[in-house]
Amino acid sequence: MSQSRELYEGLWEVVTEGSFFFIDWFREAHAIAFAEEVASYNIVSRNDRLADIACGDSAYPGAVSRACGAAFVGVDLSAAALRESRSRSARREESLCAGLVQGEASQLPLASAAFDVVLSTHTLEHLSRDRETLEEFARILKKGGYLRLEVPNSRKKMLPLFRPLQRRLDELGHLREYRPAELATLLSQCKFSVQQFYYRDFLLCWLFFSLEEHLRPIVRLLRRGRAGRRAAPGKRRSWRLLAAVLSRLILWENRLLGRHSWGMNTCCIARRTG
Repeated sequence: MSQSRELYEGLWEVVTEGSFFFIDWFREAHAIAFAEEVASYNIVSRNDRLADIACGDSAYPGAVSRACGAAFVGVDLSAAALRESRSRSARREESLCAGLVQGEASQLPLASAAFDVVLSTHTLEHLSRDRETLEEFARILKKGGYLRLEVPNSRKKMLPLFRPLQRRLDELGHLREYRPAELATLLSQCKFSVQQFYYRDFLLCWLFFSLEEHLRPIVRLLRRGRAGRRAAPGKRRSWRLLAAVLSRLILWENRLLGRHSWGMNTCCIARRTG
C-alpha cells in the first residue's frame, strides 16, 4: 500500500500544480453541475449516508451533500488531498462532511452495509484491482443502495476532437478503458444491477480542460514563490458567480447530449442487488 500511496500522492500534486481552473471557478462550476445531475436521478435522499471513494479535495461530494442534504464520508489515498478536503469543508460550513479517511479503494476502512450511496469518479481506471474495488463498493453499501460510477469514455467512441486531450489525461496513470457492455458484466459479477448508462462532458468541458492544460506552464511561473496564498473574499464571490452561470451551461449540454456516446466520460448508475 505504501508504494501506491507514494504514486497517488505524486499524482495529486501533478493534477493540481499550476492549475488555474482546477482550484477556482471552473472546478466549482463542474462540481455544481455534477451535484445537480446526481440529484436529478433521485438516487440520493435527504439524511442518506454517502461515501465518495478517491474524493480528492471533496469538491464533488461536498456539492452533492449541499444539493441533497446527505452527509458524506470521503476516502482518499493521498494525505495532501485529504488536507485540502479538510480545508474546503472548513470554508464551506453547509457541506455535511461526516469524516475523511485515508485508505485504498480495494481495501476500504469502512463498515459493511453502512452507506446508501457510493460515488466513484475517475478512480476505477487507475486501479489494477478493479474487481476487488467494486466488491468493496458492494460490501459497504446497504442492499438496494446505489453506485454512481464514472470512467473515461473509450477513445474510439468519443468525439475525435476530444481524443488528444484524453491521451494527455491517460498519462496520469490510466490502466485501461471500459466499454458499457464490459463494465456491466463486471458490475453484475460484483452484486450490482446496472440501471442506466449515459455520457457527460462535451464541448464546454473540453474547451476549459484544454485551456487548463495549455495554461499550466504560465500559471506555474506566475505562482512561483506565492504558494499557499488564498484568494480575497471579493474575488471568491466573483468566482462563485461565474461558477453558477457556467454550471447551468454544463448541465444543459450534458442533458442535451447525454444519450450520445461522444462525451469524454461514461457514467453508470447501478444498484446493489444481493
